Amino acid sequence: MKKITQYFLLFPILLLTLLSHQAAAQAAAPVLDTDGQEVQAGVPYYIKSVIWGAGGGGLTMSDVRNLTCPLDVTQSRNDFVWGLPVIFHPANYSDEIVRVSTDHNFEFDAVTVCVSSNVWKLAFDNSILRFYITTGGELGNPGRWTLNYWFKIEAQGSNYKLVFCPTVCPTCRPVCGDLTIYWDGRYRRLVMAQADEVPLTVFFRRAEEESGKGTVLSGSRAEE
Repeated sequence: MKKITQYFLLFPILLLTLLSHQAAAQAAAPVLDTDGQEVQAGVPYYIKSVIWGAGGGGLTMSDVRNLTCPLDVTQSRNDFVWGLPVIFHPANYSDEIVRVSTDHNFEFDAVTVCVSSNVWKLAFDNSILRFYITTGGELGNPGRWTLNYWFKIEAQGSNYKLVFCPTVCPTCRPVCGDLTIYWDGRYRRLVMAQADEVPLTVFFRRAEEESGKGTVLSGSRAEE
């Protein structure tokens, strides 16, 4: 009887959380690509810096820590390299549009030698004492146990920035912050920005369907 009572007490809370999450997603503005079209969930897009000259190219994966797998999220050093396309998976499964300020899984649409997934994940690197973005996350199942796999897109002027501040767990208190680029002497790594750092400002370009999936081999360099 006690378990049944606890269930009925918990159910309204879960239902309210789900409904409020869906309402927030529906109210949020859609993210627009370079053609002014709404970014579609489940469709690959390139994520690239809006700054040309020294801003770097698109986001990709690299074997940064000499561990082979999982690969970390990095930025190409070449402005003319688009990187690897990314697919967005909203926490609200019914939403076919990618919206600002809402939780999404980010997944590289690429083939690698790694068994681990291409889903983005927040982790901590003791060698640089920073939170960084790697792969090996899990798709779906929003909640406490998948907290580090959810990211947001926020408006940054007329463009966008990437943010880690998941709201898929109402009782959790995650570390929050914009994402930026950190140069470690070899790679331009995607990390969580510190207080004195500016976020990486990006735009989204839909990947051509005929281009197929990108390919990354272990040990590949982001600048290539």
